[in-house]
Amino acid sequence: LLERMAHVRPAQIFAPVASPRSLGYRNKIVLHSVLEGDTLQVGYYGEDNTSIVILPDGCPLAVDEINLKLAELREKGQMRLRENETFTLRFTETDGVVHWRGAGEVKSPWLTEKWRFGDLLVPRHGFFQINRDVGNALVDAVVDIVTAAKPEMVVDLFCGVGVFALTAAECEVPQVLGVDLDVESIKAARQNAQVMAQLNTTFVAHSARDAVKEAIAPMTKETGLLIVDPPRSGLHKKVAQEICASGPKDLLYISCGPDTFCRDLKQLAEAGYQLASTQIFDMFPRTPHFEVLAHLTR
Repeated sequence: LLERMAHVRPAQIFAPVASPRSLGYRNKIVLHSVLEGDTLQVGYYGEDNTSIVILPDGCPLAVDEINLKLAELREKGQMRLRENETFTLRFTETDGVVHWRGAGEVKSPWLTEKWRFGDLLVPRHGFFQINRDVGNALVDAVVDIVTAAKPEMVVDLFCGVGVFALTAAECEVPQVLGVDLDVESIKAARQNAQVMAQLNTTFVAHSARDAVKEAIAPMTKETGLLIVDPPRSGLHKKVAQEICASGPKDLLYISCGPDTFCRDLKQLAEAGYQLASTQIFDMFPRTPHFEVLAHLTR
């Protein structure tokens, strides 16, 4: 895929990281309601992104706790949804299963997720890897690269609640900056940094597009490391251009969209970045999707 779409070949390809479980791994599901005759059913969007695939007995990909809660809610008649309404169930070891209709409230606006270095606060709607075991393996791989690179500053442009930024801080990077558009995630990231006593971290609520130039300006090209973990749409054109013009020596690109990753990688390669290593993480077993970690160097 890299050779065909990005016209690059990695210097090193690490073995893919398998998921310990191919079923029962998702810690969050979002169901959609649909009226079939006189009965309101719930399920996932099908391949056409319009029709609903009904889930009469739960979801084989979801953790057992979610399926048990779903069965309990159905049995007690507590899933009183309206047509075309979403229903979210999310599980953490600390909070158990929380659920809500639409954008409705839950008992706590923040949840606690466990990761390699301890507990992290996450907004109930905030992003966190849906496969915790593979997510921790991804963090381990980032630790290895950051430790070997020994950067003086790390910038995480899509930091969320601070997973990779705080990972860098735990690797004793002197200065860490996290940027994310979601205000609630930034609040959680700041709280997480405070709990972990990581005073060398700063978190800013901005879009990557608007903040990229100022964020990477303090980094020297020789001793800086940039982490990007964009959505499936990949890097905004302005972000990619700024990285090509002023980005540091080391760049970690984490992607769940191989097509947009290859598009961005082609542009980065033309600007002088080489693909030092790449590795697949089977974050979404039984689906065609996967996560990839790429280490690029100037």
